Formats: sequence, C-alpha cells, structure tokens
Amino acid sequence: MAKPRFLVSKNHPTVKEFHYMEKFEVLKCLMTVMNTNLPESYYVSSFVSGIKDDVKANGEDFEASHHDAGL
Repeated sequence: MAKPRFLVSKNHPTVKEFHYMEKFEVLKCLMTVMNTNLPESYYVSSFVSGIKDDVKANGEDFEASHHDAGL
C-alpha cells in the first residue's frame, strides 16, 4: 500500500496512522461505489481533515520542501 505523500518523512507512519489509512481506504471504496460523482479532491480533503494536527504539520513541511520537485 502506497503511503500518501504528505505522511512520508524521516519518520515512518505509526501503527495508529497506518490503521487510519487502511480504514480510510475501505470507507473511500464504499463511498466511491455509492456516489461515483465525488471528485478525488473530496477524498483528499476528508483524509487530511481526519488526521491530527501534528501529522498535518509534518506533511505541510514535506509538501512545501518538495512542491517544486513536482511531487
């Protein structure tokens, strides 16, 4: 399972974060079947809003440092 790019950092995801990602993927599949019109941005926003602030802060640092690299 590929990790979302904003969780990739010097630290690996914790078990709790990994379980969150797995649970999110299951729920995303169910939502996709029930409502095919939701854009990918909806899922990204939902995923990010569900993670804790300290994880978001690490991800923002990662994205900012790699934004120009086209990741």
